[in-house]
Amino acid sequence: MSIKPGFRLAAFSCVAALAVLASAADAQTEALLAQMRNAYRSAKTARFNVNSSFKSLKGFNKYVNSFSYKAPNRIRLAITSPTVKGTLVKVTDGKKISLSGQGFKAPVQAYSIDQFEASLPVNLESLCFWDWDRQLSTAKGHNMAASKLAIKTESWNGKTWTVLEETATAQQIFVRYYVDPQSHLIWRTHVFTTAKKEISDAVVTSMSINVPISDSVFNVGPSGISV
Repeated sequence: MSIKPGFRLAAFSCVAALAVLASAADAQTEALLAQMRNAYRSAKTARFNVNSSFKSLKGFNKYVNSFSYKAPNRIRLAITSPTVKGTLVKVTDGKKISLSGQGFKAPVQAYSIDQFEASLPVNLESLCFWDWDRQLSTAKGHNMAASKLAIKTESWNGKTWTVLEETATAQQIFVRYYVDPQSHLIWRTHVFTTAKKEISDAVVTSMSINVPISDSVFNVGPSGISV
């Protein structure tokens, strides 16, 4: 069957229009990511609390996470959970990391971002304060480089939010980040499989930015006990 020139022109115009729409969506996404990176980079200190739940073989484990943060890499996290007795505390002064709890202490470790983030019951709503460059970028080698991103507007918790949706096909993960349109900070990270089965949900319950925090909050004891 021969294709008329007019049909070929119409088909090309449709493809070109779709390409323009895709380019505009990409530009919008990149602009949002730039605003988010700048918001987290600009935070000199932060105190915030996060309620999170993570799927396990026995259901969902729930955690209450209380953070103190001082740029660029001083962090104190106290973790409580209905299923764990006492409070687990992880602290870094930017050079060393300590982990301790009721009747428990781990050896002091040298600081790295990956070492501090290992096994924490949190997500980007917390990690971006000190790991914004790697987490919130589509640049080569960064964590969103291979992701498909989209932006929506949605009502949640009595407020209108910018929702950044991330599909990471290789990891079979679909994530919805609820971003405050004024501050550009994430207040909720809701994670599913690409089959839409829930994996985790982390919700910021309170947040104070650029408040006074003493350096002593981030002291790491020589024995591995947070002091």
